[in-house]
Amino acid sequence: MKVLIFGLFFFTSFFCSSAQDVPKDTLTFKDLDYAQMMQWDSVETAWSRKYLLPFFKQHKIKISCGGCSRFIMDIYFPVNADGSSAPQLLSIKRCATGLTKKQTKQLSKLLSHIKFTAAFYNRNYRLTIGRVLKC
Repeated sequence: MKVLIFGLFFFTSFFCSSAQDVPKDTLTFKDLDYAQMMQWDSVETAWSRKYLLPFFKQHKIKISCGGCSRFIMDIYFPVNADGSSAPQLLSIKRCATGLTKKQTKQLSKLLSHIKFTAAFYNRNYRLTIGRVLKC
């Protein structure tokens, strides 16, 4: 019985320690109200057009049904009182291939150009940016 309890404790502690290091007060997209969802969509679309699509072109990343049909980034945004942020890439999913360290560093730098509106000030967010095709 003691071995079973010890094993359960060990498994639980291992599982809890492997979770992402994101504060508990972090909001996700589903936590946003409708107005914030629309503002985030606008911010994300503008950033993608100005920075993400040129990044794809520069690195010859093609999102298509014939090849790679998805590119998704999970990002932690601690938003300051002025709308600026120091985003942290939590994960990147790009079909079977990943990004090089140089590409990841460049993408992190591009993410810092995101400027949040007043509705997002002084909060932490875990949001997703990416392109996924339904093929």
